[in-house]
Amino acid sequence: MVLQSQSLTTSLTNKALVKRIENDNLSSSVQALLYPTLAEAFLNVLPDDGPKLNGTPTEATVSGQKIAFSLQDVAGLVDIHRTAEAVAQKHLTPADFEALLRIREMQQPETGFRQSLARANAPAHLSLMLTDASSQDQLNLENLSIRMPAVEVLDNSMVAAGAPKLLRVEVE
Repeated sequence: MVLQSQSLTTSLTNKALVKRIENDNLSSSVQALLYPTLAEAFLNVLPDDGPKLNGTPTEATVSGQKIAFSLQDVAGLVDIHRTAEAVAQKHLTPADFEALLRIREMQQPETGFRQSLARANAPAHLSLMLTDASSQDQLNLENLSIRMPAVEVLDNSMVAAGAPKLLRVEVE
C-alpha cells in the first residue's frame, strides 16, 4: 500500500512538472511571437493589418494552440495620477469616473496599481481602462482603449500622438 501511494505521488508530481514545462514552453513561444510585433509598435511601423494597440483581441496559433492576446498603448488609457478630471470624465461612464475619484482619494504612494483598485472597490473591468504607468497627461486617441467610448475631441491640448512608449500585453 505504501509503495502504491509513493508511486501515485510520483506520477502526480511528474504530471504536474510536465504541465509546468508545457506552460513555460508555450509562454516562451508567445513571447517569441510577440517580440517582432512589439518592436514594430515601438518603431511605429505596424502593418495596417497588424494587431491594434487599443486592446483589441488578436488570435495567433503557437505550438498548435490558439492564443488570444491584446496590446494596449498605455497612453490610450486614463492614468490614475496624470489624466485631467475633465478628460477622464469624458472617457469613462459616470460610475467608472466615480470609481476613479475614489482611487485617487485613497491612493497612497506605496500602494501598487491593482491594490489601489481593490482598495477603492473599483469594478474589475476598470483595470483594462486605467493605468498608473503613462508618462504623459494626454490621451492617445488613436490607441484609445476599445473599452472606452469614442468621444468628440474639443481640446486638442489633451491629445497625444506618435509611437507608444509603453505597451500593456494581455495574454489569455
